[in-house]
Amino acid sequence: MVLRELIQTNFAPAIGMFFTIFFLIGDKNLSRKHKFFFWSAVAACITELIATNIELSLAAPNTTFIRWRIFWSAIGYTVRPAILYIILGLTVDRDLRDKSYRRVGYVLIFNTFLAFSAFFSGIAYSFNEENRWGRGPLGMWFYYILAFYLAIIVTGLIGKKQKYIGIKMSLGIACVGIVIIAMICEMENMGVGLSRTAMVFSLLGYLMYFQSTEYQKEHIAKVYVAEHDSLTGALNRYAFENQTQELTKSEEALEFMILDIDKFKAVNDTYGRALKKW
Repeated sequence: MVLRELIQTNFAPAIGMFFTIFFLIGDKNLSRKHKFFFWSAVAACITELIATNIELSLAAPNTTFIRWRIFWSAIGYTVRPAILYIILGLTVDRDLRDKSYRRVGYVLIFNTFLAFSAFFSGIAYSFNEENRWGRGPLGMWFYYILAFYLAIIVTGLIGKKQKYIGIKMSLGIACVGIVIIAMICEMENMGVGLSRTAMVFSLLGYLMYFQSTEYQKEHIAKVYVAEHDSLTGALNRYAFENQTQELTKSEEALEFMILDIDKFKAVNDTYGRALKKW
């Protein structure tokens, strides 16, 4: 793999990852969950980039490197859909605690099996005695799984039923569009690593969204609803426990005041239900 081809293949995704890492390091507004997603995606992108370049460097007609080429090809095939899986989590705002999000992630296990199946079978892909790549009966699977996650991203965007096309929906549609175009170009042998480049810049776009004014407004509104009583506007138990945990981390002295109103249940039973305010 000559230097010119190396630069052509890696320049765009490397620039995208550089800016993503740069903004991640300087960002102070992202939640812990979103930071975990973004750093996981960056790690996956770097791993896929390294694996693909090593695999291409081993493409010389030398049977000595076949097993190593299979290994690095398997790493690339394993990590690539994981990047889209992370982008899916950012799109639908879910994490691994959500059962439906975990359920669609189980497909990655089968994908990993197929990726490493070249060591003992040619069902997905193989390399012949001249170290040339060949597609097996399930060779298109690695494109199907990308299409699967792209379809779920579209479904997640449509399912939100927004009254207007905001930044997030526009970004999601653009992400799906450019990845599909890149996949088609790769299948037609019109370029190498195009889908990776598309996913890296989609990730950068999502990072920009989470720093946008639109997201900040939506996030503040959601936090307020989650932490306040809808009737009185007072902080609820969830907010109380969160603030208590934060306060207990400091070494400053704390004071609590508890009010106990005697026979308030009688007042509530007599007047509250009639007024429907208690």
